[in-house]
Amino acid sequence: MRRLWIVGAVIGAALLGARATGRSRDGWYRRIRKPRFTPPDAVFGPVWTTLYSLMAWSAMRIKGAPPSPERRRALTLWAVQLGLNAAWSPLFFGARRPGAAL
Repeated sequence: MRRLWIVGAVIGAALLGARATGRSRDGWYRRIRKPRFTPPDAVFGPVWTTLYSLMAWSAMRIKGAPPSPERRRALTLWAVQLGLNAAWSPLFFGARRPGAAL
């Protein structure tokens, strides 16, 4: 139960990204120039699901460690990266600002 916030945070970030992505995927994103090595659309769902699952798993492993300044720092850095990750899709897809997302 103490680790439920981790799962909730990861699901929230994933849903925010999915919502922002869904609005632009069929219009603006299809029209922009992309490099040849851009993966096909079918790859993104499984890859991002795996990445978000691994993010939750890693935070649960850290949370399970004995309390220490290092654990606190690791969880803080994890939360920062999750926040930045959650902000990426709304910036890139929602606001159509690839430079800001970068």
